[in-house]
Amino acid sequence: MKEKAKLEEEPKDQEKDDPKGIPGFWLTVFKNVDLLSNMVQEHDEPILKHLKDIKVTLSEGGQPVTFTLELHCESNE
Repeated sequence: MKEKAKLEEEPKDQEKDDPKGIPGFWLTVFKNVDLLSNMVQEHDEPILKHLKDIKVTLSEGGQPVTFTLELHCESNE
């Protein structure tokens, strides 16, 4: 049973390394969310177009509430 569970988990791990999605998704989000749209300038768009994922890490309990954003982009050409 444990072996079957392990086999079922492996593709999920691979998806984390190679996320699939909509091209330009995050640029579209940033441009269409009222809170963010005024912050995106024309020179930001070519960079945001290559943004693939955003990961949020919250501070551990017992500490002041903080967060870290990890921006994952496509590889350089």
